Amino acid sequence: LDVKGAQTGKHYELTAAVSAGIEKIEKMVIAPLASTLDAVNVMTFDFFGAWNANGPTAHQSALFPWTGMPSTPPLNNFYSDFAIQEWKRRLIPANKLVMALPFYGRGWTGVPNINNGLNQSATGPAPGAFPEEPGNNSYRNLIQLGYPQFRDPQSQTFWLYNGSTFWTLDDPVVISNKAAYVKSQGLGGMMFWNLTDDTPNGALINAIFNGLR
Repeated sequence: LDVKGAQTGKHYELTAAVSAGIEKIEKMVIAPLASTLDAVNVMTFDFFGAWNANGPTAHQSALFPWTGMPSTPPLNNFYSDFAIQEWKRRLIPANKLVMALPFYGRGWTGVPNINNGLNQSATGPAPGAFPEEPGNNSYRNLIQLGYPQFRDPQSQTFWLYNGSTFWTLDDPVVISNKAAYVKSQGLGGMMFWNLTDDTPNGALINAIFNGLR
């Protein structure tokens, strides 16, 4: 890309989507990335999900840890702030780090009606929108379910729970709080997966725009 840029007089960006899990970060040679990459997109989602069909139910994209979260390493470090700080500690400039957001939810069913479904066992993945990936559904679908809504100010999270089925997802309030974090940390911005999971009026992407401007 540098050779091509020298020929055309343009700068061609090189970016990478990188792991947020400490068990993977520790296996990487990170130092050369600081000068090579224009942006390091930290995939701060999918920390927990129904690939563990029996739970525990947990937040897939928490900003901070919460009471009762799994305590076994590396699960005890599965939250966004931890991942961002690990990349900063490895000398990636903050303004090259980009925090990722999920525009979809991850869910379980057969969840006991305890603690509003959080930190509980499950009998399997919640019915989702994608046959190839049970327990996954778009925000635009989930927000229409009418399930009771819950928030945890400690972890800055949002979830839905109807007494049996539990969904962990980001909503505009969560995204606004994460945008404030991104600005306070001097990060390069936010990324998301994916646009088709948003509502027709762009509730989530507008939350990013309004939060970062």
